Amino acid sequence: MKRYLAILALLPLLAMGGRQQGMGPGPGMPASSGGGGYSDNFPGSTLSGNWSYYTGTGYGAPVVGSSQVYNDASGSNSNFLSYTGGTFGANQTSQATIGPLSFSPSYYLTGQPAGVCIHTDTSGNGYCTSAYGIMKCTATSCTVTACYAWYAAIGQVISIANVGSALTMSANGVTQCTATDSTYTGGYPGLAIPGRLDGIYLSWSTWSGY
Repeated sequence: MKRYLAILALLPLLAMGGRQQGMGPGPGMPASSGGGGYSDNFPGSTLSGNWSYYTGTGYGAPVVGSSQVYNDASGSNSNFLSYTGGTFGANQTSQATIGPLSFSPSYYLTGQPAGVCIHTDTSGNGYCTSAYGIMKCTATSCTVTACYAWYAAIGQVISIANVGSALTMSANGVTQCTATDSTYTGGYPGLAIPGRLDGIYLSWSTWSGY
């Protein structure tokens, strides 16, 4: 049980499709500057060309099916996805709904990002949410910057946003934790999806970024 931390869970909310512009941030999230809004509800069986991802050893593309995206690789390597098909400003927002494939809400790997991200790039850098709260990732090595004891629940929309150096993580529009860091200012909103462990997945059924 040291390998993974019991967390209360993660599952659906939101619903948007394809790429849209002119959308505003969801409830409880700071407004973003620059660029438009974009979304993806993961139709079909392949990831949209708007996404790029980290391809280091053991990492790669996630799986798309049944309007959700998940990581079918076995082990602790998260998929780091960046929505490079859009234009984003210095303040970014990323939010997503946990998908129906996440049938075991108690699953979570210790110290692994598993959620929405901002200021990501294809080198595995950025800020992401996790069962612990907000994590800062450098070349896919992540450390907790705030919370340490926060847990998500099935049915929540998880979001992360920044205004300058102020980072905010929310669930269903309610702030769960905050942090201050200005290491990353460029990049793109995105996702971090942990690999399956003992047949257990974490999936996302919808995503939007600003």
